[in-house]
Amino acid sequence: MFYFLSKILSFLLEPFNWLVLLLITYWWAKHYPKIRLGCKWTVIAVLLVTTNPYLHNRAVFAWEVKRPVTVAKQTYQAGIVLGGMAMFDKKEQGYFGYTADRFIQIVKMYHSGIIKKVVITGGSNSFLLKEPAESDFVYQEMLACGVKKEDIIKENQSKNTYQNALFSKKILDSLHIAPPYLLISSSTHLRRASRVFEKAQMPVVLYPAAFEAVDKKMLLSDYCVPDASLLFKWGSVIKEVVGLWVYQLTGKA
Repeated sequence: MFYFLSKILSFLLEPFNWLVLLLITYWWAKHYPKIRLGCKWTVIAVLLVTTNPYLHNRAVFAWEVKRPVTVAKQTYQAGIVLGGMAMFDKKEQGYFGYTADRFIQIVKMYHSGIIKKVVITGGSNSFLLKEPAESDFVYQEMLACGVKKEDIIKENQSKNTYQNALFSKKILDSLHIAPPYLLISSSTHLRRASRVFEKAQMPVVLYPAAFEAVDKKMLLSDYCVPDASLLFKWGSVIKEVVGLWVYQLTGKA
């Protein structure tokens, strides 16, 4: 039930879907001029905010977890990489998506000797379709990148961050692998993920990847020229903010 409700909430948190609902309301309220006027101005406001490059960069940068400078000076018994970086076609062939930096960073940590074991956590994230477990695909890709089979721990049943933490803890405890663990995920996701792992009594050191924003120099066009693609990028950070609140309210973080 929690998984199903989270998918509905994800739909409602997308700014593009707000615009669709506002336009439907505008069409429906033919005989209610005040409602139509409110819808029109709300649409304009949403577009001005969500397509502004400066506002998007500042908001995402403020939310992202920053990369620690002390990680390279320590060694960890295990590094955990969270799912959400791959997708599958109709033939169940796996492909890395735009968050594949998670994979790059954990393989780099392994070959650098910073982590001794790699934990891949993540099953199928599809509710309606039957898809392979993501960790099964990532497992094969890690073998191809030189990670030793005996150094890979695979968890392929979890469907969300909460289950990532619970199932990973169960496996690591059974193998007597001591914390703290290096936790690798997207920079926008790690703030919520860290709370979940802490709640599950798993001491972790955060190592963000797949950054969406950096503290870069801005051009004049970034302040005043709209970027329509940003309308679809706001959803990820909005989902993380609201998702953290929901997890806290339900006792998962």
